[in-house]
Amino acid sequence: MQLVQILGLLAQGLTDAAVARQLHIGQRTVERRIAALMARHGIHSRIQLGVLAARRGWIEGHPVPQVEMLPLPRPDGAV
Repeated sequence: MQLVQILGLLAQGLTDAAVARQLHIGQRTVERRIAALMARHGIHSRIQLGVLAARRGWIEGHPVPQVEMLPLPRPDGAV
């Protein structure tokens, strides 16, 4: 599926223009496919799209790491 290829190339750090060249499609096609996917899932940033794609397994080899969340420091400096 071309959308999976687009997401995979974006996850590698390629620009929209570089993705378009690699897949032999227009840059506007890449931009429209990304925008349509974001609209379909109600997300507003490409960061959110990347996280969604990784969590759903749409991007082979780019899993979202599970990290332990550390507590935020308290304003009064206490631990």
